[in-house]
Amino acid sequence: MTIASSVELRAAGSASSSRSTAQALTYRPDIDGLRAVAVIAVLIYHAFPQLLPGGFAGVDVFFVISGYLITGIIDRQCAEKSLSFASFYARRILRIFPALIAVVLATFLIAWFVLSVAEMEALGTNIKGAAAFVENFMLHEQIVGYFDPGAERLPLLHLWSLGIEEQYYIIWPAAFVLIARWPSHKVAIIAALGIGSFVLCLATPAQDAAWAFYSPTTRGWELLAGSLVAVWRAPRPIVQAAPLAGNLLAGFGAAGILAAFFLVSSSSPWPGARTIVPVAATMALIATGGTFVHRMLAQPPLVFVGLISYPLYLWHYPLIAFMKLHVGGAVPAWTLLMMLGLSAVLAWLTYRFIELPIRFGAAPMSWRIWPLLAAMTTTGVIGIVATSTRGLPSRYAPEIRGSM
Repeated sequence: MTIASSVELRAAGSASSSRSTAQALTYRPDIDGLRAVAVIAVLIYHAFPQLLPGGFAGVDVFFVISGYLITGIIDRQCAEKSLSFASFYARRILRIFPALIAVVLATFLIAWFVLSVAEMEALGTNIKGAAAFVENFMLHEQIVGYFDPGAERLPLLHLWSLGIEEQYYIIWPAAFVLIARWPSHKVAIIAALGIGSFVLCLATPAQDAAWAFYSPTTRGWELLAGSLVAVWRAPRPIVQAAPLAGNLLAGFGAAGILAAFFLVSSSSPWPGARTIVPVAATMALIATGGTFVHRMLAQPPLVFVGLISYPLYLWHYPLIAFMKLHVGGAVPAWTLLMMLGLSAVLAWLTYRFIELPIRFGAAPMSWRIWPLLAAMTTTGVIGIVATSTRGLPSRYAPEIRGSM
């Protein structure tokens, strides 16, 4: 779940003093707070699904936010004729690669000591998928559904969502440049694309539910929903132009997200018609501003969690998965709480000492980009070696290896 960070939006918001009000993109702390709500829901679901059976819908909230933020940046740069594909993808690399490489390599290091050869071979496939941002396709090829029994023991299962977002980031800038040639039709074109993706999602047969879950074609409408909000901007925020409507819409947004978290479950067809609820609710919260709901979302503790939400999402799942593999049965609640606490600590350390120095360091951008590309390539090679050797059996003594 990667989206344009708050620091990046502050920079984007001050990049040009000549842009029009309609094209302005300013930092909104309430969106960081909304990211916090989404990631907390996902963490609770993975640790204690009985407490928040629909917490996995937090990923859908993230998709909408991602589409909104990225499209807002691209739209503004297109209007200013300052869009550079090289710069766009370089910034995505600086944003995404540092924390991802750190977490994947740490996961592999732990796996070296605790996973069997079969488990390591499967992890190698997932590492390859993570390095190439096709983890969603890898999981589908492995016939691993997100809600399948035992799937929660795959340490990198959660990177399926990162694959979908990155595939969107690869395709969308060029697509948007074409769409921007018809400025008065941008909203209609994006809405049509979103409706088409949603119809494809609903039309996917039940036996292909895993494909609907992992495919960018059936998930794209969620990111496009955020993109739609980004290009459809009233001269004034809705809550200013129509206070009553704005407050009602924000209230609907908050209620819709909470309803999704508590009223859906892993037995619900997902994505599907029910997914409209968290998607529309997130759109409503993004489209409004200045209400009581937004002031609550903009509280410093939530904003802080939103800032570290990306590394927090990356770290929590491998830790929980390894603990479940280690225990074998039901993991004590206190142990899961410890894993969540450790995830938060590692997330802050990653954000403070890996993300920020690499993204905003004094060194020229190219000096930071090429080492990251080399590190990600090395990560992919590790995955290839783990699969080609069928799980790195050389980790074990010959007598143990022979009994496997």
